[in-house]
Amino acid sequence: MLSYSGRKTLLSQVPNRLRKADRDSVFCHFRGKCILSGEEKHLTYDHFVPLFWGTVVFKYGIGGHTYANMILLSQRLNYSKKSQNPFEWYKREGDRFKIPAKEWKWLVKHVAAKHQMTPDEYERRVYACHVEVKAIQWMDDVNKKVRWYLKSGKYTSNPRSFIDSALYQNFNIAVVIEVHGSDDTKKLFNSEAFKQMINECKAQRQFSIE
Repeated sequence: MLSYSGRKTLLSQVPNRLRKADRDSVFCHFRGKCILSGEEKHLTYDHFVPLFWGTVVFKYGIGGHTYANMILLSQRLNYSKKSQNPFEWYKREGDRFKIPAKEWKWLVKHVAAKHQMTPDEYERRVYACHVEVKAIQWMDDVNKKVRWYLKSGKYTSNPRSFIDSALYQNFNIAVVIEVHGSDDTKKLFNSEAFKQMINECKAQRQFSIE
């Protein structure tokens, strides 16, 4: 869970246009209950697209601390959902929490309409944003590993492991590094040794798939 200071920092970075009147409107629109479980107690205001996804949501016109992104959700569902892609969360946990498909579709349609999109358009936008969020998180981790390597001369983990992780998630490694990589990371990944390692990992992954 986000700490108070971490939450405050994120709120200062993401779209932050939620007023008290907006919160009241959300409460009234959901009739004071969680649409997915029907619970009327222990309710929370939840960001449908997680606040934790950070500033990348600007690019996709979704998320943030806004009326369009705010829903009423039971505390137990909110705790389960956390910073996950909401669509992936529902696919994994919908049956366990006995969430009716009808109510989920209504919720998606409702949030999509507030963004002036169809449900399908909105879902594609959320997935596209989530791919970039994961790529940024992967790159942040790699940048840290590279800094440690340059400082200590040792890797905290086998370089092939984070290359394999990127390939598994279908990242375009060259693009992610160019956009989000540190200068040291770019230099290392552009070395002949790393280029060869990436090609070997790609070949091994293709062999495994076949």
